[in-house]
Amino acid sequence: MIASALAWLRVNHPADEDAAIIARLEEEDRHRQLGSLGSEKADLYIAQQDPEGTALSGRSALEAIRQRRENEEAEARERRAKALTEITAPANNITGKPVVARRSESAQWVQKYKQKAVLSTDVKPPEMSHWQRLWPSTLITFAIVGLSILLAQNYTPPKRSTRLFPDLPPAAATILALININFAVFLLWRLPPAWMFLNRYFMMIPGAPRAFSMIGAVFSHQKPLHLMTNMAFLWYFGSKLHNDIGRGSFLAVYLSTGVLSSYFSLTVNVLRRSLTTSSVGASGAVMGVMATWLFIHSDAGFSFIFLPPDLLPPLSSNLVLFCLVALEVTGISLKWRRSDHLGHLGGLLSGIASAHILKDRARQRKEAEELRRKNLSFIDRVKEGRI
Repeated sequence: MIASALAWLRVNHPADEDAAIIARLEEEDRHRQLGSLGSEKADLYIAQQDPEGTALSGRSALEAIRQRRENEEAEARERRAKALTEITAPANNITGKPVVARRSESAQWVQKYKQKAVLSTDVKPPEMSHWQRLWPSTLITFAIVGLSILLAQNYTPPKRSTRLFPDLPPAAATILALININFAVFLLWRLPPAWMFLNRYFMMIPGAPRAFSMIGAVFSHQKPLHLMTNMAFLWYFGSKLHNDIGRGSFLAVYLSTGVLSSYFSLTVNVLRRSLTTSSVGASGAVMGVMATWLFIHSDAGFSFIFLPPDLLPPLSSNLVLFCLVALEVTGISLKWRRSDHLGHLGGLLSGIASAHILKDRARQRKEAEELRRKNLSFIDRVKEGRI
């Protein structure tokens, strides 16, 4: 009978029984502390006690309910605190592993921008054909390579008086400008409001590729060591190549090899259905610059600046280039995940192709100049001081 009545009450008048019991216990404790529980006028029910004054088994069960509630609330607070102290930034390399930045509980705004930066909440990448994933990036890649060729063919160095820093060597000015752009993007990764924009256009993601990320990723770094390493190699090899071929051709090499390295990595990952990876960094462009310089100077020796010649004699530039290609092929074959070896290999191959084009153009200019000198008249030779 009592059970039926309780069931009817629970259906028609639902209530949080645990909360009511806990509230009743708290009220009893408060009155007991005030000394009012012993009064005959007390209108509260006083739980029975055993001779020793301890609570009976019913009271112990209620205390267990209270303890369970307190434990659940403590666990919920701990989970919320952990979510606020471990704010996950976007994926940083080909492994797709996140960067964890420690934040205080007051950094809820960081969590908000993190959620906004998520490109998709789907567990799997969207279903698309290979062509649908690749054709926008293909157009951008061809466009940037074409513009790079036009830049190399039509660039005219400015006069010294019109330069922003006339006392700075042209090579240093160009390389420092590229370093500053890379450093500016690196700083943007430290600003949560910029994460959504950077995820879209400064990270190459085969699962959801965006065309402009082909060139944006070339200027994007998330880790200080990654940035410093790339910029150090860019300064060393870039300044040498710049002095050899000039600013227009150097920028054409940097931009074209960079975008081709991104496209090579994207294409191979899409074709082999490796869609959950991601890649950032100027490594492909730097590899392209290195390969271009090494191939142009294939007959010269290459010395490491941090090793004395007595310890390690100069190596053949062709040997160094071969070792670089072999290293990246090995990384791809063994599925090393710490770097985007596909992007590195794409940069090396496009750098070798760029060197072929530059050497061929230099040969054509030399032959044209020799032919012009051969056909000079006597007066023209006198004017040029050749007689």
